[in-house]
Amino acid sequence: MSCTTLRLIALSVAALLPLPALAAPRHIHVSWSHPDTSTTATVTWVSDSMGDPNLIQYGIAAPGQFELPAQLVQGNPGLGALHVAELSDLKADTEYQYRVGGPGGWSDTYKFRTGPDDLCSSFRFAAFGDNRPDMDWVPQFHWNPILAETVEAAPAFLLHTGDIVKDGKDTNQWNTFFENSHPYLAEIPLMACPGNHDDGPAPGDGANYNQLFAFPRNSYGSTEDFYYFTYGDAIFVSLSTISYEGGNPPFSDQAAWLDQVLTDNPRKWKFVFLHPPPYTSHAKFDLIWTQVEFNHPPNENQQNEALVPVFDKHHVDIVFAGHNHYYERLGPMVGGPKPDQGVPVGGFALGTVYVITGGAGAMVYDEFDILGINIDLISWVCGAAAGSEVCSGSHHYVTVDVGDNVAHYEAWATAEQTLGNDPANHKLLDSFDIVKGTPECGQPPVEPEVEPSPEPFPDQAPDVISSPDSEPDVPALPDGGLPPDLDDKEGLMPPPEIVPAEDGVPSVDTTKPPADTGSAPTAPNVNSACGCRVQALAPPSTGPSLLLLLVALGWLAARRIRWPN
Repeated sequence: MSCTTLRLIALSVAALLPLPALAAPRHIHVSWSHPDTSTTATVTWVSDSMGDPNLIQYGIAAPGQFELPAQLVQGNPGLGALHVAELSDLKADTEYQYRVGGPGGWSDTYKFRTGPDDLCSSFRFAAFGDNRPDMDWVPQFHWNPILAETVEAAPAFLLHTGDIVKDGKDTNQWNTFFENSHPYLAEIPLMACPGNHDDGPAPGDGANYNQLFAFPRNSYGSTEDFYYFTYGDAIFVSLSTISYEGGNPPFSDQAAWLDQVLTDNPRKWKFVFLHPPPYTSHAKFDLIWTQVEFNHPPNENQQNEALVPVFDKHHVDIVFAGHNHYYERLGPMVGGPKPDQGVPVGGFALGTVYVITGGAGAMVYDEFDILGINIDLISWVCGAAAGSEVCSGSHHYVTVDVGDNVAHYEAWATAEQTLGNDPANHKLLDSFDIVKGTPECGQPPVEPEVEPSPEPFPDQAPDVISSPDSEPDVPALPDGGLPPDLDDKEGLMPPPEIVPAEDGVPSVDTTKPPADTGSAPTAPNVNSACGCRVQALAPPSTGPSLLLLLVALGWLAARRIRWPN
């Protein structure tokens, strides 16, 4: 038999054999890489090599209506091949089905929903942060159940306040994150800001963070480090305090970009998210031969002098931050003469609410027992900052229901906590409404569908629900004066008036009171069930040094003295 005949026989047999199955695409997640969320969506996934199938099939009735090749780039060593499919000309407020890969290696079918193009549409979003593990070698124990609980609240998208991994240079940690996030991020867009743990191994597009996520690019340096997107009658702005700190004062260049974005994209509702909190309660104690800084201080990266005047000028409704591993709500406030301390004002119409949501998985400042001694770590911190209203040391997430003229806010402790998972742990920590004038869409505001409020903790008063007609807890500021209980506090001055500077970046005029907004302020709703401390707390009389020493034997021994980083 000739060699030619043998080759023909071999090829015929090979043609009859089934093709080997290709590795299925992995780390599939959906986001937006364009500010317009009503007609676009971006699907990103990872495969083993550049030769792997590179298609996305999508459609309304079935995933095969349309087919598109994705952009394909080689990721950093350890990441694999990165596929980014940017979809456009989609129908607003419409559910699409999709799958990615190609013949012999298709993924499962997933779905996503585009944003509305109607400014009157109501929607819900969720926010959380700091899901990273506490050690490089420790898995993300709590992240998946906390993410699952958040998704059960049916948000349209997720805001992440940073610190997704412990070491941004470690590709294994990113792979673990996406494995622990599946399949949730394949169907609900995750929009993040970079935390101090998320950077590396190179800046900008060289970072693992930037390669794995697809976000809108800003006009400042065509980077994804900071960006904005719109959804309904709301704008969301992600800021970076780990990069692009240029200008004098620091971050002035980014502040000028933020000012321009908020000017060019007017929306009724304005939300900003970044990693280190502009304002936060802060505690530090002497521990034998050294001083332990219990949590991160306010304005840690010196960003407030540039950014807060822009928040005030455009009246940003809520600024979300992470970095500190607990929940705290401060405000409404405006910037004051001290960059690290805001000035509480009489209601939501006069200032910005600042939220720290750093409870998505990293170790939180929870309550526990050591040798029979009960230690409530959050009580050592909570309430130390001006404007601090509510604190909790629980793992948690936040939801906001945005309607026509009402934004309904809730913070929930999750069933997943440090010492286990128990449905009884799922409790309402905080809630309030921000009301802006009267409905403008020709119909009454839609009441948000929320779970019943939980019973208050023992020996605590029930939640105080605020309403536009209720008496404010903090009086308005007549003639620019401070509320009576703040008059004698050192360093506090009347809220500044924000005036535009010649270079386009606003400056602060601390000599003038805020202008009359024309509407009565409403008081923040203080949920007493979370154990909040409105007044600054002194260290426990039983001896914080002794208790901290006990904590140090177990917890601090594995961490840096400046805790948490």
